[in-house]
Amino acid sequence: MKRTLIILALLILFASTTVFAQSAYNFFGLGIVGFSTINAAALEENQGAFFDNALWGINGRIKLSKTFGFAFDLLYLGTMYYYDYDGKWYGPLPWYNIVEYITGVQEDWRYYHDEFLLTLNIGLYLPLSFLQLYFEMGPLIFFTTPSDAQDPNSYEYDPSFAAYYDSIYGGGGFNMGLDFKLGLDIFITRSISLGMYFCFIEPTIADFVTGITSDFSGYIRENGYVGLNLMFWL
Repeated sequence: MKRTLIILALLILFASTTVFAQSAYNFFGLGIVGFSTINAAALEENQGAFFDNALWGINGRIKLSKTFGFAFDLLYLGTMYYYDYDGKWYGPLPWYNIVEYITGVQEDWRYYHDEFLLTLNIGLYLPLSFLQLYFEMGPLIFFTTPSDAQDPNSYEYDPSFAAYYDSIYGGGGFNMGLDFKLGLDIFITRSISLGMYFCFIEPTIADFVTGITSDFSGYIRENGYVGLNLMFWL
């Protein structure tokens, strides 16, 4: 984590020499985000572990004013698979857990679902020349998208698989919590920013407030997950 802070300080120093980097005038941003699946405390010892354990996706912001707006993150979690053995379905499982029970290749396998995380946030922003501090919060949504084998309108439809999948994810696989972000954007130019944030996932607002006010540094280390993003602005 110390190395990360040093790198962040160097980026701030570099950005301070950029005359036209004015975050206050940007109202729409779209970018690439990486999100660590291990907490900030684990990253302190090995910053390189971020890239070994990160989820990747896209994020965006729409600012209705200099200080208020909306944001989203869409992260791809991976693909899980299913197989039928002696008339009984198994899964969801990683691919390496089913290969000994099936014949076929991963690219052609019909029985799977993809998993995603979606955040839909409201945000408060504080633009300071080439910097932008922010706080965002909103629902965190886990959802799955099944293969065409679950779709009755597809020629690949398999009613036995569809029944098994629906018995697990009958509601579409939706599961909701809340996420809270404390972040910083550094505008390298007026249209490009590098950002870092801490994300906290809690069931209620009260849990977040209690955690961050009772032991600020400890809560960030143990409950904070680091996100890094590259964003392009209009």
